[in-house]
Amino acid sequence: KDQKIDFFILPNSDEFFSEYLPESEKRIEYLTGFNGSNATLLIGHKNSKFFTDGRYILQSEQQLDLQEFEIFNIVQKLLLMWLEENLSKGQRLAIDPKLSSINFVRNLEKIIKEAEAELIFLEENPLDKIWQERPKAKNSPIFFVPEKFIDLVSEEKRKQVLASVEADALLITKPENLCWLLNIRASDIEFSPLLLAYGILFKNGEVDLFVDEKRFSPSE
Repeated sequence: KDQKIDFFILPNSDEFFSEYLPESEKRIEYLTGFNGSNATLLIGHKNSKFFTDGRYILQSEQQLDLQEFEIFNIVQKLLLMWLEENLSKGQRLAIDPKLSSINFVRNLEKIIKEAEAELIFLEENPLDKIWQERPKAKNSPIFFVPEKFIDLVSEEKRKQVLASVEADALLITKPENLCWLLNIRASDIEFSPLLLAYGILFKNGEVDLFVDEKRFSPSE
């Protein structure tokens, strides 16, 4: 209401589009109590819509307030389909651009244009403003994979990747790709040996890794 928004889309995701999230990114679980891995909320003033796959229909019926949420199986009804059928002229639909892929935004813009509605890109996720005692990002120690467990050293992997890159630099946004390329690991997500970070691979083979350098132990 404060931001004059009719609907807000909240996916169960983080800026790396991970299916399994660190505690600090579990916004849907904080808001609703649902702790499955696949969900998208369409939050409205009077009631909200909950979209998930067939694995979680029974679980969502048990964990959600059914007075507040209408549950949809995405096999039968996708969020974009619901918006296409129900979004009205002049309504304002907001998203957190960090949690939205470019393809999703492009499809959303087509629906917005057809409905003569308005798409709002929020600078800050409104859930973060009200999330009291939000867990901090884990920032686990970063370590190199022992040589006996790797197929190629990082330098060789970079050469192979650069052989097919015509640009001056390659932005790496998928944590699993970055960990593979540099032969590094961390535990930013429970049960997954991933470092949640970005990197840039340059044509000369050098890499800029965007992390706190204190996360590397002195021996590394």
